[in-house]
Amino acid sequence: MINSIEKLLAESFEKSFDSYFGIELKNRIKNRLAEKYGLNLPQAIRNFHKFENVLFEFFGEGSSGVIYYLLEDVCKIKK
Repeated sequence: MINSIEKLLAESFEKSFDSYFGIELKNRIKNRLAEKYGLNLPQAIRNFHKFENVLFEFFGEGSSGVIYYLLEDVCKIKK
């Protein structure tokens, strides 16, 4: 069950990245995760502090806002 939830979260994060940052920046972040930690996006979601560290490299102090946006977008409940 957890693997399914993690996969769903990773897919949702990727869609949010595409719509907010574009494919090029998403790919640069994914490449950096692989280069620095040997992780793909679903693995980075499970090791969220590593995902955060890479976002910090790209966005500095603004990375917390990026995380907030992504979580808000992923966790929306539609009525």
